[in-house]
Amino acid sequence: MLGFPEHQIRNDHEAHLSTIQNASPADPWFPRAYEDARWPRCHPSAPRKRPGSPQRLTNSGDGGNAPLVRPGRLTKPAQFEAVLAGGRMKGSRSFLVRALPNAENGPRLGLIVGKKVAPRSVDRNRVKRLVRITHRQIASELGNLDVVVQLRGSPRNRDNAALFKELEELLRGLVS
Repeated sequence: MLGFPEHQIRNDHEAHLSTIQNASPADPWFPRAYEDARWPRCHPSAPRKRPGSPQRLTNSGDGGNAPLVRPGRLTKPAQFEAVLAGGRMKGSRSFLVRALPNAENGPRLGLIVGKKVAPRSVDRNRVKRLVRITHRQIASELGNLDVVVQLRGSPRNRDNAALFKELEELLRGLVS
């Protein structure tokens, strides 16, 4: 490369690179005078063990191996099908309610709230919450009934008080 000044020669081709790589620089070390005062000077220790072992909040007596099931809910498809096939039925503008006596202790609730009727999840969750509240309040009057509540019409333009009243009348109508 004669005739070119040295600063104009490009050495970025691999043939011009050194085979010996520079050693990585040592980790920076700051003496105590320059370290951050907000950080502790030593590694944090493990949390101290508190006296006593953790206790269960409920005493089920089964050794803790039983599955957790929500009380008062229909959970299996066979339970829903039994109520839908052979239960008493009442309907209104927004809901269709079916009920069937059960052999269990207390009333159980099943919900059918589809996306076709209420496309927004906010509306579906609102309806489910209202149905659960209403069922809980009327549970003592229902006896041993399996109840399935199906949403029929969109709840979007209805207020909670109207839906609550409508559902309460339907559930009370099943008992009488």
